[in-house]
Amino acid sequence: MNTYKRLFNSHGRERATLRSAMDDLLANFAEPNAQGTRATAEQMGVDHPEMDNTVLRADAVVGVRTFHTVLFSSWVHFWQQ
Repeated sequence: MNTYKRLFNSHGRERATLRSAMDDLLANFAEPNAQGTRATAEQMGVDHPEMDNTVLRADAVVGVRTFHTVLFSSWVHFWQQ
C-alpha cells in the first residue's frame, strides 16, 4: 500500500475537515477579486514589483483551481468514502 493510501485510510475521519478546508481555499481564490487572490497578488507585488497585478491575480486563480482539481480528481475514491 502506498504512502498516500495509508495516510487516507488511517485518517479517514479527517477527510471531511480537509475537504471543507480545501473548498474554502478554492472559494477564496474563485475569481480575480476574491480575498485570497487579492492578498496573494498584493504580497507577490511587494516581493516582485515588476510583475503585473492582473497577471498575478489570474495566476493565483488558475493555480488554486488546478491544485484543487488535481487533488480531488486524483483521490476521488478516498474523498467519497
